[in-house]
Amino acid sequence: MTKRFLLLVVLVVCVGLPLAFAQKGAGKPYLARDPKTCDSRKAPEKGEISAAQAAQYLTCDMEVINGFGQLSQVTDVKVEVGKGRPFNINTDSIPDIDVSALVFNIRGSYNWAYCSKVDGTVTVAGKNCSRGPQPAAQGMCYKNNFGDWHCSMRDGAAFMRMVIGPPLE
Repeated sequence: MTKRFLLLVVLVVCVGLPLAFAQKGAGKPYLARDPKTCDSRKAPEKGEISAAQAAQYLTCDMEVINGFGQLSQVTDVKVEVGKGRPFNINTDSIPDIDVSALVFNIRGSYNWAYCSKVDGTVTVAGKNCSRGPQPAAQGMCYKNNFGDWHCSMRDGAAFMRMVIGPPLE
């Protein structure tokens, strides 16, 4: 992975993650479903994270209302998990990462949308989301200092393929 890509991941994790946690009805102002949440992020306590767990934690980390008031949604998440590797200060500089735990590189694909609230004037229903595929996403899964798993991955070239449309199902 390049330093540039990892810097993007760090910025998204640190800046773009939710300032407000998902609540029942949070998707209503966007005419969308609510963000998905994870009841627990502790599994697996030891050993390798599975592709299914990585997909679940990625979804929970990405489906948020970000600091700009936009709802982020993902669908059709597919993840492949690489072999665990030690923390690397040059590529894994995330503020709450557990430096003693293995980091797992991931790759895969998903559909992604950022939606604005529908106000009926500037933002109208059915045209309130920028959305597009992320067919060649890369990222990582890591444990934080509380033993919770977090995952993120992006396809840096995919932003050129974003179109305007309704929220994802």
